[in-house]
Amino acid sequence: MVDALALGASGRKLVGVQVPPSALLSLVTTDSLMGALKKSLAVVAPVRAAIARATSSPERALYLAAATALTVAGAKSSRRTEVVVKPLIMVSLQLGLARTRFSRSDADNALLFGATGASLIGDWYMLQEEFASTQAESDRWLKRGALCFAVNHALMIALALKHGARPTKRDALMRLGSLAEAKLVLYASNREIFVPIAWYSAALTAMSTVMASPSLIPAETPADDPRRGLELGGLSFVASDGMILHRRTFFKDTVAGSAAEAFVLASYALAQMLLVDGLERLAQLPQTEAR
Repeated sequence: MVDALALGASGRKLVGVQVPPSALLSLVTTDSLMGALKKSLAVVAPVRAAIARATSSPERALYLAAATALTVAGAKSSRRTEVVVKPLIMVSLQLGLARTRFSRSDADNALLFGATGASLIGDWYMLQEEFASTQAESDRWLKRGALCFAVNHALMIALALKHGARPTKRDALMRLGSLAEAKLVLYASNREIFVPIAWYSAALTAMSTVMASPSLIPAETPADDPRRGLELGGLSFVASDGMILHRRTFFKDTVAGSAAEAFVLASYALAQMLLVDGLERLAQLPQTEAR
């Protein structure tokens, strides 16, 4: 028996109560699971809200159609389809930003359109990388794409910091493992591109860390507020880019490679939607200041 003074994730205290060790372990485990469940459910609402915008926003309907078609095309390695639909991902998001441009400052519009524009160019480079005929050609396109997306990440970071992002050491440390693993795989498999892609990976990790800042979500923020999707957006970007590296290294010309590419495209599309929606909401002016 344990004379317990316990505080679980739910905030329940047991003071001076005789509790069997097995019961105490069960309590702690239950609280941990409940905390993880609540955090998981917290990101569902902004995703559902982002998808639901398709009912009132034609550009969001275009985005969802393009994202679906792109994922299927990636699974089938259909270059013709990808060439048509991949640019529509960022174009549709930019159309949405153009619709709401008067609700933001000129500086914030410049950052948002700059970030999405860099991604649009990067998408074209990555399309060339996917279907390159030689390793050297693939590496060349990958480095160009990484540069464009590094610009995207830098502009997104600048916008988030401008609106109060305060990244924490805990969030940074949580992401260092994936950064280290990516660098090890890259160094072991292709040292020719190690330096530029390692720098890009650092920029990606920084962006993901900044988007996880608790300060971006004020108290009493509604569950379906787009800002609640920023952290998932950053993590989805990390997952997508990590899979690109593993596809190039381990899944060349296989069924697994097609599945990996479908994952890359689906998680990338999710990331861009959540990040753009969240940053758009973050930059929104008070109603009295909207132009």
